[in-house]
Amino acid sequence: MAIEMSVNTHKKDTGVQVLRAVLCVMIMLFHSSAGFASLFWGVTISFFLLSSYYLTIKVLSSEYISIIDQTSHRIRRLYPPYILIIIVSIVDVIARGGNISVEVIAYILSLQNFMWRFPFFTSVEISMGQIMAHTWTLGIEIWMGFLWTFLLVKIPRDKWKLMCYGGILWSVIWRLLIFLGNHQITWIYSMPFAYTDAFSLGTILALEKAAGNEGNKKAVVSCLIGITGIVATWIYLSYINHRGVYDGYLLFGGPRYYLSSVITVNIYLYLGLFFYGISSVTMFWNISENNPLVILGNHSYEMYLFHYPFLVILVQMGKWGNWRKNFVICFIGALICSIAWSYLNNYYRRKNKHDTAV
Repeated sequence: MAIEMSVNTHKKDTGVQVLRAVLCVMIMLFHSSAGFASLFWGVTISFFLLSSYYLTIKVLSSEYISIIDQTSHRIRRLYPPYILIIIVSIVDVIARGGNISVEVIAYILSLQNFMWRFPFFTSVEISMGQIMAHTWTLGIEIWMGFLWTFLLVKIPRDKWKLMCYGGILWSVIWRLLIFLGNHQITWIYSMPFAYTDAFSLGTILALEKAAGNEGNKKAVVSCLIGITGIVATWIYLSYINHRGVYDGYLLFGGPRYYLSSVITVNIYLYLGLFFYGISSVTMFWNISENNPLVILGNHSYEMYLFHYPFLVILVQMGKWGNWRKNFVICFIGALICSIAWSYLNNYYRRKNKHDTAV
């Protein structure tokens, strides 16, 4: 049976942008060593899940989508700030007396930077890794964006939910295979196809919104499932490690326990459902497009890209302080860079103001 939906892409989901802004701030707090932020995996939700959400809405509202044109659009939108980070990284390497190796060519031509994490590239001198480390999301956005657009275009719409359930199952299997095979943990989060769960949940969210199911019982159930999964994993880690509740909370945010435990391979599913429910609820809020958090959410990708170099430079200068100082410096620095970038890119954003999120 065909899915009948009507989606207005001209109406901004300001509640979702507020969610994206909050998650972006949590990422910065986490990178600034704020211990309480260790519970939040903002990248998966604020970029991958919501990117898929907007992409699905775009496909739903269009009679025809060119896979090549959509991928080219995404590259044009995401690639320029990435090039700027590459330039900053090159300047940083030169300032430290290092040499630029062939890695920069790989970064530019492959539209991603996850390649430097893997054993078969150990012969390549990695000199730009510090500042480039947190641009790994570009590879996921570009290549998974291409794959997900292809699937949405080629698979009948009434089969999308089945495709999404398969995507969630694949991500769980992938994490189990990496764990059981004792491979590098970075393989879990650096490979684009590891995030079919996040993209699947974004599509499910868009389908529910398009069908008019926002704010219904499913949202409440999703929230409860998410909270239950988080609390259960938290208690489980406390129990198996013979620690108190607070220590269990810290273990919950640690990559070794989070990524290596068979129990917690499902945590992306729990988190995805949790934020799916939260996002559905926020759609009821009457939030102005001029709200500072909405504006920040609209520029969250640039904020994410620009904030980490400031933290790297703080470390190199020996100026790393408490998390409050680190956060203020990286937030203000990223904000200034994003405002400048927005100003320079203003003409392009005016032309594409309705689909800059995808």
